[in-house]
Amino acid sequence: MPEQLEFIPMDRIYPPYLLMRLVDRRNLAYLELRDSIKAVGLLSPICVRHSERQQGWYEIIAGMWRWSCCSDLRMRTIPAIIKEADNTTVLKMQLMENAVRAATKPVEYANQMKRLFMADPSMKFAHLSAEIKKSPIWIKKMLGLLNLFPDAQQMVDRGEILLSSAYMLAKLPKWMQTELIEEAVFMSAKEFCALCRERLLEYKQNNRQDYQTNYWKNIFEPHPYMQFYRVLVAEWKHHAVGPALLVRNNIIKPIDAWNLALAWVLHMDPDNLIDQEQRAKEKLEQTQKNTKKRADDRHARFDTTLIEKMPDELA
Repeated sequence: MPEQLEFIPMDRIYPPYLLMRLVDRRNLAYLELRDSIKAVGLLSPICVRHSERQQGWYEIIAGMWRWSCCSDLRMRTIPAIIKEADNTTVLKMQLMENAVRAATKPVEYANQMKRLFMADPSMKFAHLSAEIKKSPIWIKKMLGLLNLFPDAQQMVDRGEILLSSAYMLAKLPKWMQTELIEEAVFMSAKEFCALCRERLLEYKQNNRQDYQTNYWKNIFEPHPYMQFYRVLVAEWKHHAVGPALLVRNNIIKPIDAWNLALAWVLHMDPDNLIDQEQRAKEKLEQTQKNTKKRADDRHARFDTTLIEKMPDELA
């Protein structure tokens, strides 16, 4: 089916089913784009496809920022190119569109490419390279950024860590990343990469026996999960937890109180983080004890079997 250019009602358009980057309405680039559209109109149409959710509606493929600006300006229609595309094709088109923009963040590229590989497990680096016009080496380096612990990913996206340093940092286990994160921020890429190689070599030489066991050990990472519905209702009615939380954490500003409330709902407030870390530590200790016990049991059974099989004169 050939492409069509139509003026589509704004209220019949859905956002993309997977959004590569959020629309930041406080961003200076967004405000400038909105002012430009207000002054001279929309010079470039957005790209949409027919929605799978509701007949007669459309879903954005490319142009989320332009559509948001037009929505803020209360425009009734928007020019759009209508394409026929499945979910995988949409992901590829978003990558191709955003790869030429400096504003798109490195970890966002990596997450988008990860979605593509999950959608099509048979896809190879060479195939994706040809699709998005990027080298396989670039793709592997970008995907490697997903090995960074969450705080480091955010620092890379904010530009606090150079990409060359981030690529090297991502090759290290997460516990070692936390030890070198300050150096990644303040050192040049060349100096930091040399430091990482030196630190890694030193660790291997000093921990030859425990190297395989401890190298990929995990660091504690809290995971959000919802409070029970009845707990939320009880707190909403009686305010039993909120005042104590505000006092313990010295909360004064309303925005801090709001963030703390959301953190409590998701078990991510300071008290719950301590509990999560303690439970994780106890679970790890119990796992190590069970592993050691099973190993001792195997050795004991092995020794008993050997004794039983020995000739009587040797036993």
